[in-house]
Amino acid sequence: MRKAQAWLLDFMIATVIASMVFGLILYSLPFSGDDAGMARLERSLGTLSSALISEGQPENWNRNDFIIPGILSEGVVDKGKFLELSHASDFRLRESLGIYPDVYYCVFFRKHDVLIIVDNVLFVGSENCFEDDLHTAALAETRIVSNGTELISAVFKVWKE
Repeated sequence: MRKAQAWLLDFMIATVIASMVFGLILYSLPFSGDDAGMARLERSLGTLSSALISEGQPENWNRNDFIIPGILSEGVVDKGKFLELSHASDFRLRESLGIYPDVYYCVFFRKHDVLIIVDNVLFVGSENCFEDDLHTAALAETRIVSNGTELISAVFKVWKE
């Protein structure tokens, strides 16, 4: 075998091995687009839930004048604040809560898997809140006090289509 032929064979084997190693590395890495999208959803969910489970700023905010729209008063769900939240502009809510424009969101209450309607308002947020075929979604649920002593669940949901 001549020198050039030996080098060619070595080069071909090295190329095949390098391609296999590179392919395995790419295969083992998570797809960054999905991770980035999920991270955005989780950030939106975190800001949404932590802001709303508060008194808000200022504490006596209304739909036209708020920095952070919290739905609690003295640690209990304030139905008036929830109704004000339902009438606030979507743009203003997204801006104050740091929710990305391509992320949908909603907030609703339930007790033992039964939805709670607050003065004819079932939820606050994006229209398709209860669709089951959402592609990428994140959900948080926390127990809060309503009517002084009754425990209910506040459910926060964010998703992308």
